[in-house]
Amino acid sequence: MILTFFCLGIAWVFGCSGSSSPTIVLPSFIPDSLVLSGNIDLSNVAVHPNLGGIIPSLREKVQPSFLNYSNFQGTIEDDPISSAKVDSVGHFAFPILPLRDQIVIRFQKPDSPGFVLEWMAADSKNLAGMVNARVTVESTARALIARMLRNRYGRRVNPDLITDAQIIDTVKAINFVLEQRPEKISSKISLLEVEEVVSAAASQSSALNASATSPWPRDWTILVYQGGDNNLEFALRDDRNEMKKATFSDRVTLIVQIDTANEGIRRLLIEKGKETELLRAGKGDSADSSKLSELVSWAQRAFPARRFALILASHGLGWRNRSESRGIIIDESENTAMNFVALKSGILQAVTHSGGFVRPFDFLGFDACLMGLFEVAYQLRDTGKFLVFSESNEPNPGWPYDIILSRLATNAAAIDGKSLAEGTCLDYQNAYVNSGLSNRYSGTLSAIDLSKIPIARDRFYDWANSLFQQRSTVLASLRGIRDARKDSADPLSGPERYRVQAFEFVDYRDLIDLITAVKDVAPISNIAADLLLPALSEVIIFSVRFGEKYKGARGLSISFPTTVEFADYTANSSKVSYSDLDLALDTPWDELLIAMNSYEPSELVDGRNLSVRLSWKTNADLDLYIGEPDPY
Repeated sequence: MILTFFCLGIAWVFGCSGSSSPTIVLPSFIPDSLVLSGNIDLSNVAVHPNLGGIIPSLREKVQPSFLNYSNFQGTIEDDPISSAKVDSVGHFAFPILPLRDQIVIRFQKPDSPGFVLEWMAADSKNLAGMVNARVTVESTARALIARMLRNRYGRRVNPDLITDAQIIDTVKAINFVLEQRPEKISSKISLLEVEEVVSAAASQSSALNASATSPWPRDWTILVYQGGDNNLEFALRDDRNEMKKATFSDRVTLIVQIDTANEGIRRLLIEKGKETELLRAGKGDSADSSKLSELVSWAQRAFPARRFALILASHGLGWRNRSESRGIIIDESENTAMNFVALKSGILQAVTHSGGFVRPFDFLGFDACLMGLFEVAYQLRDTGKFLVFSESNEPNPGWPYDIILSRLATNAAAIDGKSLAEGTCLDYQNAYVNSGLSNRYSGTLSAIDLSKIPIARDRFYDWANSLFQQRSTVLASLRGIRDARKDSADPLSGPERYRVQAFEFVDYRDLIDLITAVKDVAPISNIAADLLLPALSEVIIFSVRFGEKYKGARGLSISFPTTVEFADYTANSSKVSYSDLDLALDTPWDELLIAMNSYEPSELVDGRNLSVRLSWKTNADLDLYIGEPDPY
C-alpha cells in the first residue's frame, strides 16, 4: 500500500516512464494575504529603570529579557483597526492583513508613551504570505531612516537593504536615550522625535537620497480636494468624470477627496474609466483644514512619489471670509468655510516632517474663482513651488482635467512643477477657445513661481512704503486711480468699467495694471515701482486669458478697496481680517489701505431717494457733481 501511494505520487508529479500522458505540474501557492508575527528583542540594550529596565551594572546577573514586554502594544501605520498584543517575552501576532507594498508596525509602552519601537518592510511586488518581524533598536533605526526617505523625498526603500554601517549613528542615538537620558521622551515627544535621533536618521536619509540608490515608486501623486457640500456638487462630479476620461500612466496616481451633502466625505482612487473608494468617512466638515492636512499626510505615506500636486476645487473668494459667501472650501451642511490663515496652517503642517523638514508641493492649484491675489501667493509661499490660480471668476466647467492629466500620460518623469503649471494654463485657455466657449465665457489663469515671492515682497514693501510715507500728498491721487472709469463710447458695466482692471469683487485689482497707473499720478514712487515690476515678471511665469473681459489682467491681483468694501476687511470674532494675512503683517500695504479709507465726507445714504437742497445769499458760481453709487 505504501509503495502504491509512493508510485502514484511520483507519477502525479513526474509522469510514469513510457507513458504518453502529459506531465502534470504542481500549481504554486500564491498568497492573497499577509500573516505578520514576530517578537520584540531588547536584550542588548540596557534600558534605563525609569523606562522599565534595570540598573545597567546588574544586567549580567539576570536573564537577557529583563523587560516585561507585555507592557507594549502593537499598531500598524494608517490602519486603526489592526492591533497586536505582546506577551511577556515579546511574541506578537497581527490579524491577517490584505496585500500591501509597505507596512510600518509600531510598538508603544503605555506607561512610558514616548517609548516607541518600529519595524518596517517594503516590496514593490507586495508583501504577502508569512512574514516574521524582529523588532529591535536596529529595526527601529532602519524604519525611521526608510520613513524619512519616503516622507521627505518620495522614495520607497526596503529597510533590510539599509546596512549596519548606515544605521550605526541612529542606533547609538536611540541607545543613548534609552540607557542614559530617558527624560528626553514623554507623552508629547517620542523616542523617534528626540533631536539627536532625528538628526542622525535625517543625515543618513539625506545621504541615501543623494546616492539615488532607492527608487521612486511613481513620478507624480496628484491630490484633488473637492469641497462639494454646496451648489457645486454636480459640477465637481462632472470634473471627476473628466478625470476618468484621461489617459493615465502607471507612474501617476490620482486621489480625489470629495465632500457632498448626501454622501459625506469620500476618498477615491481615480483611474481611466473607474473610481475606487478608499475611504468613506461619513458626515464631516470639509472646511476644517485638519481634514485637508490629514489627506496630504496620508497620501505622502501611502503613495510616495517623486513629485506631489495639490488642487483645491470649490467656491473661491480670494482671501475673504464673509458671512454670506465665505472662504475657499465652503461646507453648507456645517455652515463653515476654510479661511486662509487656517489653509496655510493645514498645508504647512502636512508638508512639515520630523526635524522641521518642509517638503513643499511641486504644484499647487486652485480650481476656484478669484484666488489670483498677491496676498494668496504670499500666504502660501512656503507650501509649494509653483501655484496656479485665476484672478477672475472661473466659468462653471472649470479646469479641463482630461486634457491636463493626459499631459502626464507619457514621460511623466520629465514634467516638473513648472512645466505642469504652464501646461495647465495653456490647456485651460485652449479648452475654451477651441470649443468656442470663449464666445460665451471669459477667464484668466496664471502660473506663479513661489520661489520668487520673497524678492517680490521686498520690492513691494519698498513701493508700498514709499506711498505710505508720502500719504499726505498721494492719498487723493490713489483714491482717484481706484475710482477712475474707462473712457468708452459704449457704456461699460461690472469690473470692466474701471480704468485699473477690476474683477468680480471690484476691490480686487490687477497689480501690474495698478502699479503702472500709480506711476502717472504719484511719481514719488516711480523708482520703487521700476524695481517692483520686473520682480513681478519673475513671479508670474505664465498667464492666459480668453473672452471679451479682463483685457487688463496680467496674472496677479491685489486688494484695493473703497470705504464701503473696506468694512469687510476688519476683524470680528469668527472670521479672518485683512490684518491677519502675512502680506499685511510683513508690509505697510494694510496701513496704506486704512489711511485711504479712514475718512468719510458724509454719512452713507440710500441713493435711491437722494435729494439735495442748496441756498446762498450772494452771487455764486456753483458746480455740483453727483456720482452714481457703485452697484456693487
